[in-house]
Amino acid sequence: MVESGAADQAAAAEHLTDDSSGPTPSGLTRGFLFCDLRGYTAFVEEHGDRAASELLTAYREVVRGAIAETGGGEIRTEGDSFYVVFASASAAVRCGLAIVAGAASANADETKRPIRVGVGIHAGESVEHREGYVGSAVNIAARVCALASAGEVLVTDTVRSLVRTSMDVRFVPRGRHHLKGIAEPFALFAVTGSSTAESAPRPGLSRLLASLARPRIVGGAMVGLAAVLAVAILGFSLLGDRKINPDTLPGQLVFVAKAQLRQVYVARPNGAGRRLLTPLTDDVSEFIVRLDSGAIAYVSGDKLGSAGLSDVGGVTRWPGTWGLPDFYRASALVDVELIAWLPSGELLLEVGPSPRIKAKLAANGESITPFEVPGCAGSADSALGTDLRISPDGRSLAYRAANSLWVAPIYGCGIQVAKGINASHPAWSPDGDRLALQGQSAGSSGIWVVSANGTGLHQLTMGSEDDASPTWSPDGAWIAWKRGSGSAARLWVMRADGSDQQALPIGDAGEELDSPVWIPDAGRIPRPSPTPAVPNPFAVVATYSSASLGLDRPIAMTIGPDGHVYITDMQPSVTVFDAFGSRIAHWGSQGAQHGEFNFLQSGRDEPHGSIAVDSSSRVYVSDSGNYRVQVFDRSGKFLREFGTKGIKEGEFLWPFDLSVDAQGNTYVLDDGARNLQKFSPNGSFIWRVDKSNLPDLVGHGHDANLDSRGRLVVGNDDNGRVLYLDRDGHEVDSFNGGACDATVDSAGDVYVAGCGSDSLVMFDPAHRLIGRWQGPGMLLNLPPEFGPNGEIFALGKDGSLIKLSVNQAR
Repeated sequence: MVESGAADQAAAAEHLTDDSSGPTPSGLTRGFLFCDLRGYTAFVEEHGDRAASELLTAYREVVRGAIAETGGGEIRTEGDSFYVVFASASAAVRCGLAIVAGAASANADETKRPIRVGVGIHAGESVEHREGYVGSAVNIAARVCALASAGEVLVTDTVRSLVRTSMDVRFVPRGRHHLKGIAEPFALFAVTGSSTAESAPRPGLSRLLASLARPRIVGGAMVGLAAVLAVAILGFSLLGDRKINPDTLPGQLVFVAKAQLRQVYVARPNGAGRRLLTPLTDDVSEFIVRLDSGAIAYVSGDKLGSAGLSDVGGVTRWPGTWGLPDFYRASALVDVELIAWLPSGELLLEVGPSPRIKAKLAANGESITPFEVPGCAGSADSALGTDLRISPDGRSLAYRAANSLWVAPIYGCGIQVAKGINASHPAWSPDGDRLALQGQSAGSSGIWVVSANGTGLHQLTMGSEDDASPTWSPDGAWIAWKRGSGSAARLWVMRADGSDQQALPIGDAGEELDSPVWIPDAGRIPRPSPTPAVPNPFAVVATYSSASLGLDRPIAMTIGPDGHVYITDMQPSVTVFDAFGSRIAHWGSQGAQHGEFNFLQSGRDEPHGSIAVDSSSRVYVSDSGNYRVQVFDRSGKFLREFGTKGIKEGEFLWPFDLSVDAQGNTYVLDDGARNLQKFSPNGSFIWRVDKSNLPDLVGHGHDANLDSRGRLVVGNDDNGRVLYLDRDGHEVDSFNGGACDATVDSAGDVYVAGCGSDSLVMFDPAHRLIGRWQGPGMLLNLPPEFGPNGEIFALGKDGSLIKLSVNQAR
């Protein structure tokens, strides 16, 4: 059991009551750090009071030195426990790493009284009280500290989301934990190693903050901390050694400047090398940048044009107009709004007076076709609004609808990611994991950041209605935006965690600046490569038509431990074949009795009847229309069933995909209730996870295959991620594979296909793309299934059973 004075402090904070001083609400996201010694009580008992006093003194010197160097405010210290607050999550992480590094250094010099310190960090909003800050964020940080091992900095997923691209550190998953007094489990990560200057303290600033952050206790109250935090959070440029040197900022900014005319320019962040890109006689109403070719597209008057960023990408200037056909000027296709350049080179537009349509314009400007956008009938995001943005990998959309921000795969339902604020103008981070946006909430406006899965929403700039148009630096470490209006509008910059905000020296007096887009340095714009050069490792060995197999529109298939192929179809029935297509067993008919199936629910146009086989060749079928799972022996004899219609534990709305582990436990994805449930070998409910405790499971989960390590592999067609869950439902790994359906082989390679895609892709266990079968010749409707003796089968788009071989050579 881990000792934790920090947990005791959290318990005390929970019971603080209001008094005449009055708590002050806070809308800022701060970093909260707790740390204490491991085994301190046992050390006192073994070594005595004097040695314990020396240990405590050395420990406090290490911690307070780290606090001073990272600009923290020491709220409370009791015995071996520290409670510290920071202006940002990254500052808290830097302090935590400095503490464990300082302890390790001290331990090397003094081995008889080792400083065995554990650190816990969380970030969030809180209430400012006369005795410090109180609230859920504080309590969570203390509970996390209680779980940290000696020499470990343990953080929540919120902290990881805030700092993962701005700090050179690694986050090692430590699973999901139920924290005392907290209803929902938290994913925790150990932070290890930093090798860049970003994680190192800034000496000049630390001395200034340290001098202010040492609170004076007057009548039990703290004085000076609020001033420190106000300065640190606002990032005032008057702190000289925190002032950003624009000469050190990467890349260049493309932006609009208006003196007499609105035109597009490019310049370095320090204002050098400014160049006009659109020498036109009309205003440019809007523009977008295509990074893979170093060009912009723009709208000026009644013309849609393009221009090369020759000083940036080294490409030849394109013609001033595309010479679009006459229909472009017809009444049905006017008022162009630029949306994005697709990876294919097509330009995504919104055109027309009313109703407006979204369409794809061919790169040569000679054809325009409608573009289908996501949306779910009857949901808040069914009518797409404005601000549509394509993710860097071209697989997801961010868009504004119903006064909020949504994220969706190119085809699929969206999830709301900016709840509680009026959000607009989203900008994807370079890695596609986060969005910066313009937001308003409760009278406060500014630039916000949120993870693409909807977690970690927090505000970076405060109090200005004119903060707009955020854009990320190419390395994801900085955010630039437009602040002000009219001739006072200027471009500003800050770190990705919201610190160090200041104006950039771009623009002349009287110019109005707007719409910045941050692009890579000269010569570093990536060339077009929408499809990485990877081989097609798949080969068709044999094809068995559904007619020759006696099947009616096959639905799902799997391979049993005996190497036999088990298929459900629309008869409805289960049919078993050997590896050469010969029928071995067949059972089932339409109905609701034992051994009968209903694979098509009333009101749904898509049938589903997933199938799995356990190590004893028992067959499990998701009888979706009857809201149950039926279990049979290998010959089709009914054994048992579990589940009924409902939303409670152990109930189903649409039991979809399922799998069975080596112990006979069943995992069922419910596409109606949007959850994953685990059942014991006798069908008893064990646990359930959904988006409330597993954010990456939001929306539609597909497949639930077990890899050789016993992890559950799930594809999610709403956010494109492939998830790895342990047997308790905790997410232990994930990656963006553009997933819909996903299967895994015995080597740990993952195969992704389905949802109407013409592509089957293969990732190795390190999540690297190693194979692709793509185009009209790709025959599969679902990714392949793998048998115990090297058998590989898949269902084809025409309902056939296809036998495959896969060349897994690296």
